[in-house]
Amino acid sequence: MSLESPSGAAIRNIPGERQNEYSYELQALRQHFPNAEIEILRELSGFVDERIREHGWTRKAGFCSSWIPGSNWEEGSGVYQPIFETMVTLFVDHELAHKRAGWFFGLILMDVMIHRNEDWEFKREPRRPDDDPEGFYYYPIIR
Repeated sequence: MSLESPSGAAIRNIPGERQNEYSYELQALRQHFPNAEIEILRELSGFVDERIREHGWTRKAGFCSSWIPGSNWEEGSGVYQPIFETMVTLFVDHELAHKRAGWFFGLILMDVMIHRNEDWEFKREPRRPDDDPEGFYYYPIIR
């Protein structure tokens, strides 16, 4: 199936300009937390599956990537904490690590969405000026 960009183009891989960063950070995650990647992928797939179960194949199943880990990497199941810890190892500065963790998380999610069996689209969609998450919104494509 596919993931479509706001222009309608099919996305089959992490975009080229981000691919090198993604590969580097993913390798660091694998090195520092060998089992984290599979747990993160499982958790993300489960999140998307649950959205579809709750809302059916409708626009209501859509979500923002920033909603998933939230603002605190330790909340919830803690499965996403290794992302932040890896960024701290790479970038030392906690503020920068927090920002980079969000970007890395977004790329992991994009990779999950690229490889799903349904058709999805993504775009930026700020709700209000004071609620402008950096993440992409993902929506089922209703054909």
